[in-house]
Amino acid sequence: MNKQVKILTYIYSVRIYSALITIILIPILIDIVGLETYGLIGFFTVLQACLSILDAGLGSVITREAIISRKNQETYKKFNILYKKIVMFFLVVSFLLAIIGWWISEQYSASWLNTQLDRGVVVFCTTLMFWIFALRYMQGPSRSILLSNESQVTLTTINLFSITLSQPLTIFLMKYFNEGIEFYFSMQLISSAISCALMVLCSEKIRKTGLLLCPPKENNIELSDTSVKKIIGFALQLSTLSILWVLVNQSDKLALTKYSTLTEYGIYSVAVSIISVLAILSDPLNQYLQPKLTRYYHQKNLKAYSELFSNSLIFIFIVTIPLSAFLVFYSKDIIFIWSGNETLSVKAANYLPWLFIGGVFSIYSNFVFLLLYSFGELKKHTIVYALFSIIVIPVNIFVAKKYFGEGTSIFFGVSSAFLFLLWGGYNFAKFFIKGLRIIYLYIIPLFLIELIYFKFSTKFQYEHGVKWILFVQLFLVGFAGLVFALVHCMLIAKRVSQISLKITDK
Repeated sequence: MNKQVKILTYIYSVRIYSALITIILIPILIDIVGLETYGLIGFFTVLQACLSILDAGLGSVITREAIISRKNQETYKKFNILYKKIVMFFLVVSFLLAIIGWWISEQYSASWLNTQLDRGVVVFCTTLMFWIFALRYMQGPSRSILLSNESQVTLTTINLFSITLSQPLTIFLMKYFNEGIEFYFSMQLISSAISCALMVLCSEKIRKTGLLLCPPKENNIELSDTSVKKIIGFALQLSTLSILWVLVNQSDKLALTKYSTLTEYGIYSVAVSIISVLAILSDPLNQYLQPKLTRYYHQKNLKAYSELFSNSLIFIFIVTIPLSAFLVFYSKDIIFIWSGNETLSVKAANYLPWLFIGGVFSIYSNFVFLLLYSFGELKKHTIVYALFSIIVIPVNIFVAKKYFGEGTSIFFGVSSAFLFLLWGGYNFAKFFIKGLRIIYLYIIPLFLIELIYFKFSTKFQYEHGVKWILFVQLFLVGFAGLVFALVHCMLIAKRVSQISLKITDK
């Protein structure tokens, strides 16, 4: 097994552990604190996503510029000067966020949330939410340095420590000492503080030794344009995309926290939590691809770029399309096996299939972002997403107010698919030889095959009275769908050549 495969295996193993341990522990957490109180954790997820717009695109810029700057010592020194300024910006914002967050929590948290929980508990928890995010925000530049250095093992190990402390250990202590939601958020704060310290220490070691690893400046080496103006322009594009992405994906959830009860939102949050299984696939792959594709493009290694991009995309198709079709027909059964709560499974199953499909197409759209990000060309991507946001955000709020969770989940699924098919199709056709084959040979046929198969599978007799038998039956049915997807993609790969980049220079 080569080094890259070992690294990917480790990254995916930790990500699978992180996602599964979180999902498995949700019923236990609900049992400890109650469904309404669990809604606070769902609100924390939304608030954290909304506050992520403060990154202002700088994290991705740091990663990209750190990679490019390693051509020689002169460009790396210039990058370090810029990096120190960015770190100072992050520190100031983190401090302001902690102070302003405390004030907002005191003034507005209890009135915003439709809940019967004690006001003191709500204020305490929402204050800690802001402080937790301030610490996570502070570690942004350090994380970017680790990514640019492709220190995947270090980054993944820190994440492993953080998730273990913040989830299984926290819930064990809550149950052992009979603690409540205040203890849960206190432990999240401690976990974030330790992770932040570890990332800063590791990244500083890499940054300080990086200069020694760069070759000295030579006359025959072309210097890249790392002017502040160019960097700021690229950062503004990323910032706009970041803000729009958050508003599009969180405006419906934020509106639901206002218009639905915290108990109902807790049920919706359960469905949202389940689709975090998609992060098992997308996050490690994104962490791996972002620096790799950027490096391949700037080294003009288009063959390796094309091979990595297409193989990664097809792998995602093989896994996500069968899962999407499976949940259309078996969401209620899966949630019941997992939670043992009939009422929760019936209600959450109304949201889960559409939320999952929307999440899947969001992953596909992220491949378009990775493509354009590696080229350093996000202007059109920003414009398209701005136009999309102008339409989607007000519709999100309207649907949340009138149709609540069921309406917002359907709209999320449909709008995400629409965006990918139009904008993704355009870019694949532009940058890849016969790039539309990605859609008409892989995505559309696979969805049709899987939907027909799983619809047919509902005719089978299932043992609903015994959960473990039902789980085995559904696992076998789902695994067969995965095999069909794999066979389809292998047959297509034999008949058509691999997609490849049209461009040779830009």
